[in-house]
Amino acid sequence: MLQKTCPKLPMRNKAITKEFYLTKLGFRSLSETDYEGYLMLVRDEIEIHFLSSGSWIPKKTMARFTFA
Repeated sequence: MLQKTCPKLPMRNKAITKEFYLTKLGFRSLSETDYEGYLMLVRDEIEIHFLSSGSWIPKKTMARFTFA
């Protein structure tokens, strides 16, 4: 039975994403290590990972993703 999920979301700017989640939403960093292009945040039982999306533009590329 599924007990926990950890979404991995795209981010365009790591500094802006981190600042928003830490200051506005109350998350904290999951790791003291700063991984290039990757960010792990946690709040209570919620864990979210972000990966650098580079030039990803959601409106133009969302149709390329398939969900199982």
